[in-house]
Amino acid sequence: MKFLLKVFTCLFALLAVPLMLFAQASGAVEVSTTNYVGVFATFGSLVVVIPVITEFVKRGLRLDSSTPDWIKQLLSWLVGIVVTLFGWYFSLGFLAGIPFLHALIWGFGVSLASNGVADIKIIQWIFNLFTNAKNRR
Repeated sequence: MKFLLKVFTCLFALLAVPLMLFAQASGAVEVSTTNYVGVFATFGSLVVVIPVITEFVKRGLRLDSSTPDWIKQLLSWLVGIVVTLFGWYFSLGFLAGIPFLHALIWGFGVSLASNGVADIKIIQWIFNLFTNAKNRR
């Protein structure tokens, strides 16, 4: 019985390969590339990418489970601010053309939102609090 099962498996594999070849798309296939500038397109996209970058930084610094949690949290906040200021320096996405203080506030907001501390409405309220105070003078 085991021999017969092996024979049927081999036959199925031999028949499945040509079927997959027939199912493949014909013509020119477009190769998609990663759009790194798109990370800075919106506040939400920047919030999503911060935990990924933080994990890469943690691996690079060789932080393990014995590292205190407050150090990991501080690192995550700093990564959010640094990545946002990087986008501001190179005028990427929504950070293009805004003053340094505004970029710093957005960086603080990105850090808070990516760590789950604050919601976008709270971040916008904080941002408007500082920008409207400057405009009222």
